[in-house]
Amino acid sequence: MAVNISEYIKQRHQVPIANISDYTEYIEHCCDVKLESPKLNSPIKKSIIEKGIAEGQKFDSKFEYCFWLYHKYIKGNSIERNSSEYLSYTNSDGKIKKYYFDFYVNGVKTELKGYMRADDFLKRDQHPEVNWIMQSDCKDIIKEVYKRFPHWKDNYLRRF
Repeated sequence: MAVNISEYIKQRHQVPIANISDYTEYIEHCCDVKLESPKLNSPIKKSIIEKGIAEGQKFDSKFEYCFWLYHKYIKGNSIERNSSEYLSYTNSDGKIKKYYFDFYVNGVKTELKGYMRADDFLKRDQHPEVNWIMQSDCKDIIKEVYKRFPHWKDNYLRRF
């Protein structure tokens, strides 16, 4: 079923718009806010990412902890957090930067991603030896962790 975004916004938010540019004008006019384009490689969804500690390990997100639990306890794989080895890549500005992938899973460099930023595509393309795994592709992993460890999130202590 195709959704007409303009019609959806008009009905849901009861605003007098005909298209997206009208919506932008409406927001700028009534709300007195400026809409800015995000920077090329700005953090995405930063507010929902919760760095934390569980079982003596540091994680950048609950998803990383879930992935770690799955490989360590359910699959019985060797999984280690990477905190020292980095890979060099050329970013979108042409500068050479360091990039730390997330894990070694059975000796394979592995990077987990919830969202891809512009430079993430460059990292992936420049380092095909790294196994890139998107959170959206891990529904079965997440389901299995909840099945085996229903309260796994209780062990995750948020760090600030």
